[in-house]
Amino acid sequence: MRWRSPATTRMGTRQVAMLAPDTGAPLWKRELAGPGDLVPRQIAIGPQGDVAVAAHADFNADEVDTLRLWRFDADGALLWDRVLTVPVYEDITGLHFAPGDQLVVLRGTVEFSTRAELLSVEVATGETRWELTVAAPEGDMTAWAQDMLVDGDGFTIPVSRSKWHHDIMTNTHTLELRTVSLAGELLKVAPLPGVLAPDSTSWVRSLRGRCGELILLESFSHERMFAFAP
Repeated sequence: MRWRSPATTRMGTRQVAMLAPDTGAPLWKRELAGPGDLVPRQIAIGPQGDVAVAAHADFNADEVDTLRLWRFDADGALLWDRVLTVPVYEDITGLHFAPGDQLVVLRGTVEFSTRAELLSVEVATGETRWELTVAAPEGDMTAWAQDMLVDGDGFTIPVSRSKWHHDIMTNTHTLELRTVSLAGELLKVAPLPGVLAPDSTSWVRSLRGRCGELILLESFSHERMFAFAP
């Protein structure tokens, strides 16, 4: 077993490294090439020990943005480096190797975090496979997805909704689960009424329990945990 460090940005240098488990010494270290405004946000480990990193350009007011993806093998050799032009967004909140030899990226758009987007690329080449708007505004309610679960047959994405912005206090705050197929089709929207306090705002993180139950962690205004039967 080896330790792996996330991509880091220090004094203008962005690097990804693999560390020895016994000493923490770098086994390899690679610089993430690109313009100075790129911000590495997520890292993922593949089934063969390969490493993927996702970064985006620093926030700006343009209508388009840059999403940059790198994939390295377990020994640190660069396999591919992909630059995609995408609608401007605020953050990358998820990066996962998924069934079907794909790498998926979850991101939240700007303009008060109004929507959540999911992008799939080929693990082998980095070529785009599909894109999906997971959640869009509904009336005056915006959408935010802080993370996602990768299951054997699809993706489960908790989406919190509030008026105007995900980190501004509101008297209307709701939660729903959105299920997406491995082919990028929105399959199900399951509202979870009464879970989040209506007078708060939250980031919701998720994981699977040992028996398949869904566990959600609410943070920001409140720190609470919930479990739902599979």
